[in-house]
Amino acid sequence: MAAFADFALGRWLLDVTGRWDIADAFVNQPTPGDFSMASTSVGVSAGRRIELRDASLDALIGPNVVLEGQETDSADPEIHGAAADFRLAFALRVSGPRSSSIRAFADCDFEASPARLRSPKYIDRSLPQLPWWSSGLAIGVMWGAR
Repeated sequence: MAAFADFALGRWLLDVTGRWDIADAFVNQPTPGDFSMASTSVGVSAGRRIELRDASLDALIGPNVVLEGQETDSADPEIHGAAADFRLAFALRVSGPRSSSIRAFADCDFEASPARLRSPKYIDRSLPQLPWWSSGLAIGVMWGAR
């Protein structure tokens, strides 16, 4: 689940975002039985809006604070833990039609942790390494001034 609010000053944007990932998954490494991982993110980005024919393209960059939690019930004792991280986020969003105050949008984003590139982080060594990056795709509806 994600939400954002844009403040437009001409073609410049200030964007506030929030995201709650109920269940994250690893595709490149094995996980213990009964493993689960979730994350929450808040961020502020600045960007530029490019007007296309009947659509707008927004390019955004800014910092995010991410809180990640991991747990497994298969270990004895059970393992639960959380960690906070700072990430740099990049996003591209296209929306339209420009003539309407209610617009459909598609968004792709990528965020990376500069600190975790140099030094991997674990909640517990029996759990997978916390990811240094994440990405997402979203579609939805936004409304506001034209």
